[in-house]
Amino acid sequence: MKKRILTFIIALCAIINLAGVQSNFAYAADNTGNSVFENVDYTKSSDIRVNLDGNQIKFDVKPQMINNRTLVPMRAICEAMGLTVTWDNNKRTATATDGKNIIIFTADSKTVLVNGSAKYLDVPATIINSRVLIPVRFLSENMGYNVVWVGESNLILLSKNDIVEWRKDIKSNELVKYINGVLVISNDLPESPSRGEGRDEFLIYLSPSNQPANLYAVGNTTEKAEMEAIANIVKDMLNNEYKCEAVIGNIFGTSFEGRPAEAAEMGADVYIAMHSNASGTTVLSGAEAFYHPDDATGKLLATNIVNELNEIAPLDPSRYTQVRSGMDAFDGYGYGEIRTPNQYNLVTALIETDFHDNPTVANWIINNKVEIARAYVNGIVSTFNLERR
Repeated sequence: MKKRILTFIIALCAIINLAGVQSNFAYAADNTGNSVFENVDYTKSSDIRVNLDGNQIKFDVKPQMINNRTLVPMRAICEAMGLTVTWDNNKRTATATDGKNIIIFTADSKTVLVNGSAKYLDVPATIINSRVLIPVRFLSENMGYNVVWVGESNLILLSKNDIVEWRKDIKSNELVKYINGVLVISNDLPESPSRGEGRDEFLIYLSPSNQPANLYAVGNTTEKAEMEAIANIVKDMLNNEYKCEAVIGNIFGTSFEGRPAEAAEMGADVYIAMHSNASGTTVLSGAEAFYHPDDATGKLLATNIVNELNEIAPLDPSRYTQVRSGMDAFDGYGYGEIRTPNQYNLVTALIETDFHDNPTVANWIINNKVEIARAYVNGIVSTFNLERR
């Protein structure tokens, strides 16, 4: 790959002095409105650093990594974002608002109110040295910010626009491009197999869960059994009712390796991974979906299916983000069923139907397969405007 040289024109007239913010990075908006972070200090630091639109936020209490979640002092980050912050000492609650959204954290509680709805945190708000520390990703995403975690640098980048970076690749020593933490220019893409030719109908490849060890909270069944059953109903509905062809992959080993390549070899247009979720608790609920950040149609597909599933679910969603990038996992390496189908130019979405370790939800999945399959179909049809036969 030829060395890629990034040229930015940045107009920086003065150092931006915001309360609690010191300017350490060059930043500008490109002609697409993306936030371009230049001259970022990727040196490994013992301290976690948070950069908001090119400015490093200064904290009087250090950010903490607790159970793989980054907590930062609430007042400092909220004021840097231009949010209003209040503390109720009697209720031990801290409130952040931008005038439209209101988020209320309670010290030492995993329950948080977002615009009046209860959501659940993996790690509670915590008081350290008289400062309330909160999960930075939860606050940021609920206030409309993109979040990039650069694990090898202990660095967090925040912006309401797409975050564009050029980092030096360790192996090639070349500049490689990241958008919202996802590598978008690389030598490591697999060689695509020949795509199917001579096919008239739109082809949808369904990849149901292949995880028999994931037991449901009730019913003596597994994620693999339930998702395969629902996938078969989805396939039949699509093939019988709409002008398309739906298939379930032939590769059912102990992993998902090979399925994206099989889908591409078939000439598939869409790759849909079908799973049910688990959190280790019995309280979480709601559908969740993942997409590739370079795949706008995949994001729409994920959103449409999640909305359809949540419409019929027995419990309101308790996850704070129902649709998000599938490339945030594993330090930006991403989920295989998002990363690899995208490399084969397939529209892709990974759907977590709901939480099978919640007894109410597990019972619902087991007894409502047709309704759940119909929700999948409705989301697919509305995304691609499929015609009836």
